[in-house]
Amino acid sequence: VRLRQIGCCRGHGTTVTHIDFSLDGKMLMSNCAARECLFWEMPSGRRLTNDGASLAESQWASWTCVLGFPVIGIWPDDSDGSDINAVHRSPDGNLVVTADDFGMLKLFNCPCVVEDAPFQAAGGHCSHLASARFTCDGTAIVSCGGTDRAIIRWSVEEARAFDAFRPR
Repeated sequence: VRLRQIGCCRGHGTTVTHIDFSLDGKMLMSNCAARECLFWEMPSGRRLTNDGASLAESQWASWTCVLGFPVIGIWPDDSDGSDINAVHRSPDGNLVVTADDFGMLKLFNCPCVVEDAPFQAAGGHCSHLASARFTCDGTAIVSCGGTDRAIIRWSVEEARAFDAFRPR
């Protein structure tokens, strides 16, 4: 097996932190530490400009970017823009989990597009969370602590009924 570069995406002002591919594989979305959300044509790497609905309405194979329309409601009002370290959309597309600097795992409906969106929170790590991912079947979430060297598995039982959840 050999690797051969076929494209390069250049344009972010700082460190690129997250990427996701469109469902058809023709686009890449990227986030950076400066809170930019950019779009790229694949495989060329040509930067795409948002011409209105076309980029916003794109379907994504995964969602791990911390910025973008389906996750605008995950950010607390007092956030400095770096508090959320990881995002992952459930396999069925109905939930999104976040891992943050405060050691909290939060579960939101997806898309999460309103301010002060309701969520379910859980804490089990002694410091910030480095990552969180749904299992392939969506019945559990696995979180990784940043400095506590712990990996915790969480059950996603009847958490899909968000009516009982309270806003922040």
